[in-house]
Parts: sequence; C-alpha cells; structure tokens
Amino acid sequence: SVIWCDFGPAGSTQARWLSTNKITCLTPSVTFPTDVLVSLRYEGSEKITDVNYPFMYYRDISITSASPMRGFVTGGTIVEISGSGFIGTSTMSCSFGGYQVFARFVSNSLI
Repeated sequence: SVIWCDFGPAGSTQARWLSTNKITCLTPSVTFPTDVLVSLRYEGSEKITDVNYPFMYYRDISITSASPMRGFVTGGTIVEISGSGFIGTSTMSCSFGGYQVFARFVSNSLI
C-alpha cells in the first residue's frame, strides 16, 4: 500500500518504506518558517495515525565567520561562530575535523 506523509497546510509527500516498521518522508517546501503537524495516511483514505507529530520548518542556516581561526592542538579554544538562522537546541554541536563538540546557543546569529 502507498502511504502519504501529510504536513498540514504545507502539503503531502509519498513515504518510502525503509523496513516493515520504518518509513521516510521528504518535506514539501514552504515559503516561510512555520510549525506544522505531521500525520500518515494510506492513499485515498483518512489519516492512519492517532497522533499528529509536530514538525518545525526554519530558515536556511548561514555561517559568515568563525573566530579565532586557529587554536592549540590540545583543544580548549573557544570559537565564536557568526551567521544567521541558528536555532537553540539541547543537541547543538560543532564539528572540527570530524570531532564533534558541544555548542552553546547565544542568539539566532551567534553560537
């Protein structure tokens, strides 16, 4: 059966089966950041999920600078990253040469 992912007013996309209990959905595009509720449905029928799952669209992230541009090999250098579109989450991180470190959200333009 064909399953669709409904993203509220943003529209619907066809789901792709990954396994018997897992699917993936591509999001439809929107023109501005917004929150929507996601549900699933079989083609030609009502939704099949009892719960709507929240999903947040946000603007593209842009990095304009990082400072300082170098640090000691022993680590510990605090790097400020400037840009736009940053969103504070509890799982925010930065990657330096494949090494992931915790990041602290300061504002939508500074990490």
